[in-house]
Amino acid sequence: MKEDKKSGRIGIVMNSPDSMTTMIQLPDTDAPLDIDWDQTIGEKIYILPLRNNTLFPQIIMPIQADRKKSVELIKKAYREDLLIATVTQKNPAIDEPTYNDMYRIGTIVKVIKFYELPDGSITCLIHSLERVKLTGDRSDEFLAAAYKVVNTVFPKKGDSEFDALVTSIKDKSGEFVSQSTEMQSDAVFAIKNIASPGFLINFVASNIPLEASDKMKLLSINDLKKRGMELLSLLTLELQNSNSATTFKTRLSAKWTSNSATISSTNRSRPFKTNLAKTPTTKKSKTSKPKPKRKNGPKPLPKHSKRNLLA
Repeated sequence: MKEDKKSGRIGIVMNSPDSMTTMIQLPDTDAPLDIDWDQTIGEKIYILPLRNNTLFPQIIMPIQADRKKSVELIKKAYREDLLIATVTQKNPAIDEPTYNDMYRIGTIVKVIKFYELPDGSITCLIHSLERVKLTGDRSDEFLAAAYKVVNTVFPKKGDSEFDALVTSIKDKSGEFVSQSTEMQSDAVFAIKNIASPGFLINFVASNIPLEASDKMKLLSINDLKKRGMELLSLLTLELQNSNSATTFKTRLSAKWTSNSATISSTNRSRPFKTNLAKTPTTKKSKTSKPKPKRKNGPKPLPKHSKRNLLA
């Protein structure tokens, strides 16, 4: 994220393969969207499955896609100006997910721009608009579903309790991010300069390294104030459980530095396997001590290739 010197607003910077730079300014106010969803989307919505992250409304974020159907759907959505849905897979190891492999709530998104890369994958910039609930399988050549748009309930202006909540989320997320020295200046700068309370809550919720079930719980909360309260609770718990500094920094760097949701291909998503020669086993000494149990705290990230993966 960078600041536009002309307007003073914060934006997402996207660099293309030919060194062209695009800056998309982030929203600075919260307001319900005035969109006729049925007319704009139609009877079904196409689904872009995400392996390793969950997007929340109002977020502008880059996605890297290299599965064939994902690449084709992104191109179709951009070419035909379609709104599609990003939905998290229940099991990220599945390469060709079906309707039953997806969670039932996701986010409606618009593809703003995309760039094709030499290896056949693409990087695209998407703007997430509102939450959507999947109500039935309507898949054809692409994964698709019947749907119901779930509108966010915004707090009334002048709600002092909500204002205090937003301040606490800024403080806690700043403390959370500062645990990682690698991306401290960029992420802390973004958090401090986000003007929209709703965007702040959804931005932090999209990027902190939580379990998929926790993110689904957050995404399912209609009331923005209640979503913020649950987010603050999870942030506080994560900070309390961060007993291993090394593991904590690794997770933070992987999440915040990439700032993207990734749709990964078969070869790039499978965990690495080690082919070590078997060595003769020796009898354990009776006096040998059992290995100490791992302390509670954030789980380490699985290994992946050097793509922008958020596991």
